[in-house]
Amino acid sequence: ANAIIVDEKRIALPVTIKCVAANADGLTRVDLRGATDAHAPALAAALKANTRLVRLDLGGQNAFDDASAKAVGDTICANDPLVGNAIGVDDARIRGPVAARMRALWDEEKRSYPALDEDEALAMLGEACAKGDLARAKAAVGGGANVHYGGFNDKGVPGTDPKYGYVYTAVHLAAMNDHPELVRFLVVGAEADADARDTRKEIGYTPCIIACYGDGDKRARTV
Repeated sequence: ANAIIVDEKRIALPVTIKCVAANADGLTRVDLRGATDAHAPALAAALKANTRLVRLDLGGQNAFDDASAKAVGDTICANDPLVGNAIGVDDARIRGPVAARMRALWDEEKRSYPALDEDEALAMLGEACAKGDLARAKAAVGGGANVHYGGFNDKGVPGTDPKYGYVYTAVHLAAMNDHPELVRFLVVGAEADADARDTRKEIGYTPCIIACYGDGDKRARTV
C-alpha cells in the first residue's frame, strides 16, 4: 500500500502489480517494462480494482502476445474510472480499444454537466489545462467550452490579442504544462485538434513542438 519501489526487476514487477491491485495512494504512473505474458493474468486482475492510474508503461508492443494484450485491454476498457482518468498505455493494441472506450464514455458523461456561459466555460477550460485539473476541464467542455478555441495566453486566460503575445489552444496549454492525461482527454475524448498551431509568425507551433521543449519526451509521445 506504500507503493514500495524495488530496483531488481524480478522483485519489482510482481511487487508493482501488487501495488496496482492495492490501488495504492499516490500511485498514478506505473513502469512495467520487462513484463512478459507470465505477468499478464496478474496485471489484468490487478487493474480490475484500480481507480488511480493515468499511465501504464509496458515497453511498447514487445511485452505481450496478442492474447495477453487483449486481456489487459479488455480489463481497462471495463474499468470506467481508469478510462475516465484518460489512462495512457504504450501498446497500440491496448491503446486503440481504450481510446474508443474513452470517446464512448465521454459521449455519455458530458450530458451530465450543466451548461455554462460561453466566457465562463472558456475561462474554466484555460485554467484547468494550465493547472492540470482534469475534472474541471471535463466540466468546462461538458458545459459548452469550444475545444478548438485558440485564444488562450500561456497562463490559460482567454481573449488574448495576438498582437500582445502568442496565443494557444487548450491542447497547447496541456502539452506545455506537462499534463498528458489532459492531452489525451482533449484529443481522444473531446476530439480537439492535436495539430493546431499557435500564432508564431509564419510557422506556428503545434502542441507536439511545444511539448518537446525542456524535458518533454513523454509529453511529445502523448501528443
